[in-house]
Amino acid sequence: MSVPTGTVWRVTEGSQLAWKSWDDEHVVFDYAAGSTHLLDAIAGEALQALAGSPANLSSLVRSIAVSIGVEPDTALELRIQETLDRFHDGGLIEPALT
Repeated sequence: MSVPTGTVWRVTEGSQLAWKSWDDEHVVFDYAAGSTHLLDAIAGEALQALAGSPANLSSLVRSIAVSIGVEPDTALELRIQETLDRFHDGGLIEPALT
């Protein structure tokens, strides 16, 4: 399910996330939903950013590019959009009410 790129996302209200990280992999358990998620480095960066504050796709692309030391480009944007879609489908994130 693809949503508009201007959507501002946040971690789903009521989520209680527990993290365990190894190198570039993260396991996140959501106590509220009882679900476990295996994330790569980029997905981990995205979820950590959203746990800190709501953000839209373009701001996530910029901040993650800086964090991992790459230039923001279309490929990174597409990968983060797919990650957001997966998070939304899995109940980890929701549109923030503005």
